[in-house]
Amino acid sequence: MRILVATDAWKPQVNGVVRSLESVARALREFGAEIEFLTPQGFATVPLPTYGEIRLALASRRAVSKRLEGSSIDHIHIATEGPVGLAARRYCLCAKRLFTTSFHTKFPEYIAARTGIPEGLTYSLLRRFHNAGSGVMVSTASIADEDGNPITADQVKVGMLARIDAGPILQTNGQPAAAAVAIRLFSEIVGPVDSVDPIGSSMGVLGQTVRITPATWFDDALAGGLTAVTPGQVVEVYGLYNVFTGRYIATRIVPRSNPSHYEIRGLLAGVNASVQTLTVGGLTISTASAGALPALTVGEFVRVKLALLPTGNVWTATSVAAGRTPVPDRPDARVVGRISAWTSSRQFSVYGIPVDASAATFPAGEIGVVLGARVAVQGSVSGGVLHAVTVTFKGDETLANSTFEFHGPILALDTVAQTLSVRGIPVHYSAQVQFISGAIGDLALGKRIVVVGTLSADRRSIDAQTITFF
Repeated sequence: MRILVATDAWKPQVNGVVRSLESVARALREFGAEIEFLTPQGFATVPLPTYGEIRLALASRRAVSKRLEGSSIDHIHIATEGPVGLAARRYCLCAKRLFTTSFHTKFPEYIAARTGIPEGLTYSLLRRFHNAGSGVMVSTASIADEDGNPITADQVKVGMLARIDAGPILQTNGQPAAAAVAIRLFSEIVGPVDSVDPIGSSMGVLGQTVRITPATWFDDALAGGLTAVTPGQVVEVYGLYNVFTGRYIATRIVPRSNPSHYEIRGLLAGVNASVQTLTVGGLTISTASAGALPALTVGEFVRVKLALLPTGNVWTATSVAAGRTPVPDRPDARVVGRISAWTSSRQFSVYGIPVDASAATFPAGEIGVVLGARVAVQGSVSGGVLHAVTVTFKGDETLANSTFEFHGPILALDTVAQTLSVRGIPVHYSAQVQFISGAIGDLALGKRIVVVGTLSADRRSIDAQTITFF
């Protein structure tokens, strides 16, 4: 097979797009494909405004057509949206040739930063460009844990906490959506269970009180939820720390076998430099073997890895790191979490991220925006501060306000038991469910639906409230 790749990014440029194309070409040649490139080479060029190192080709459709007409190319792939890519696209449309495209970079963000042109306008033009092709290739979001260890998509589970770096937040079918670039998962505690209180919906882990709510998911290995957890068992707790109550609000509980270390993320309560100890969550922790320490500020979050056995009442830290990663500047940002520091309803922090809500609106009212409250903040980040446009008070997790939403095709269906599966999540349904744009009889394998519901009593499946067909 002979493949032609049309690209505006090419040597002598040295960037991610060029390197990616070179790597793809090498891989395809190993499979026996013949690769040709249509690049700015051979065309007159002019410098890109505000970025003179990049040259734009003066590639007309006629000039590109001459190079492509009569060739024995089997497939045309357009890698960029510049002059070469536009000319190749026009040729393909006029010649009724199928082609594919790639979306490599955050071009709209670059244009907005350089010129002030709204990102939404540029994205609408890009959608028009790419929608004319028979397929669009995009970079796959990288998924890793907090230490950078790779994680596969099937290991990502409901209830895990995540930081997502993505493109701009756009409205898709009336809902905010964005394309993920990098996903980092993180938990709050890894440690032994001290106690279990099913009646009080809580347990103790590594000396910390962990509250179980109607929104707490349990791993499949913990069938029965909290009743399946036993003292002495090691678990990983995903959740949010409530500074006001001093408790962790669990979002997911996972058993851990043979961990190499324990771990806690919490507020630094004290530092004793003379004996090299610090205090987190009531634990006295020696830092003598922890290596280089970050700047330690009482009242800030820290993340500490611990040796498995304490010496008396003192735990040994193997590493100490800042508990929160600074948030990069972004024109669109959304954070859901609990207020970890509070000056007023207009000046506070969520999960250690400073929030300036001086110009924000409060759709659910302002009175509930206090220390420890669960809120959703949307705005933009500049200089490490989230400048809020809206601040929405969410309240504590109850069955009424803890709904989950899943999109995708039906992967399994049992009409007798009235269960189905979407994205690997078991869903229970009945005639009492509200069906939108369809009926219960329209459920079928492969049918794409949106399920909204609450967590079932087994803590591993969903009781559907609405099912929407699309």
